[in-house]
Amino acid sequence: MMKDSARGNFRQVVPLDSRQLPYWQAGPSQQPRFLQAAAMAGSRRWAELERLARDWTTVEPEDGEPWYLLGLALDRQGRAADARLALQCSLQLDPARKAARQQLADVDSRLPPAGPSDTPCRPERP
Repeated sequence: MMKDSARGNFRQVVPLDSRQLPYWQAGPSQQPRFLQAAAMAGSRRWAELERLARDWTTVEPEDGEPWYLLGLALDRQGRAADARLALQCSLQLDPARKAARQQLADVDSRLPPAGPSDTPCRPERP
């Protein structure tokens, strides 16, 4: 290190690596779930998205977002019947969620009509 007398007019600064990065620049495991999910969906990592969404529904079962993401992941893996249930849960919790409504319409167009669902929106482990 430089002696204080040799430093002159320069001030000592905090090293950059000691600051915490903003959450959107942090590594994937340190990012909020919604950013992890966006990255997984964007790169079509459906099995990983399913695991993340299942865990998320356990932590926040009253949030419609993880249920929508679970439905999306299940549908993309060819499990439309399971996707339908997750998407119904998403809309039950958040009826204004347009993406879930559109995804459910797409799933419903490929499946036989479903009766009323008595399945509560509870997180389940695979």
